[in-house]
Amino acid sequence: HSYAVPAALFGFAAVWMMTSLHTRALAGCHRRRPLAPVGWRADRDCLRFGGTIGIACVASCWPLMLACAFTGHSVIAMAGGMAVSALERWPYRPRQREAWQATAWYSHNNNHFDQTTAVNADAGQIWAAALRNRGDAFGLGTQGKPNSRLQIGADLSYSTITDEYQQRAITGTARTSLPDVSTKLTSVKLFATYALQKNSGLRLDYIHDRFNTNDWTWTTWTYTDGTTLTQNPNQRTNFLGVSYYYKWQ
Repeated sequence: HSYAVPAALFGFAAVWMMTSLHTRALAGCHRRRPLAPVGWRADRDCLRFGGTIGIACVASCWPLMLACAFTGHSVIAMAGGMAVSALERWPYRPRQREAWQATAWYSHNNNHFDQTTAVNADAGQIWAAALRNRGDAFGLGTQGKPNSRLQIGADLSYSTITDEYQQRAITGTARTSLPDVSTKLTSVKLFATYALQKNSGLRLDYIHDRFNTNDWTWTTWTYTDGTTLTQNPNQRTNFLGVSYYYKWQ
């Protein structure tokens, strides 16, 4: 099960909340209009008013709901989406919209190490290894304030790490190189803070980490007492936290 599509959709939902279209839709969720007190006019006005509010609410939060749907309606994703939507709408102050920030970064490393080893110099067993560690990583992030009380943000990072051995025999019997080791790390972080007062509020954090590797070093590792170590090559970690903060001023 890939988390790339839900992560991309949550990122799009965060970008959508920066747009003027979302601002207008959110304002439409709070629109008021007079309703007839009785009769068929009252039924007509209620139907019209419900349709107006419903369309505005769908336009406001459809990217967030779509992202939650692509997680398989995960309880954690749905709870986080519900919290962000509720905090965004209570209370709503359209004229106090704050500026948003977006970040992006990329890093690359490439380390080489040449090694020559004599396993049995008398027997002429000498081999060499061109060791190499290569890594690539990138990240995207955004944060902003839809209104004066609510601040939300999202960060996505992805990295790949490859360890190569490239062993060969210099003299003596031919040698088969050890297999390469590849590791992939994916991390998605979402947060929302809601100010109850100037110096206090609530914070919601959700973190999803994904770890994939074909590391073979622990597969056949055995200590002298017979103890063996193993690791799951595909690991998933989810964290959901709610906290209260207070600032002394």
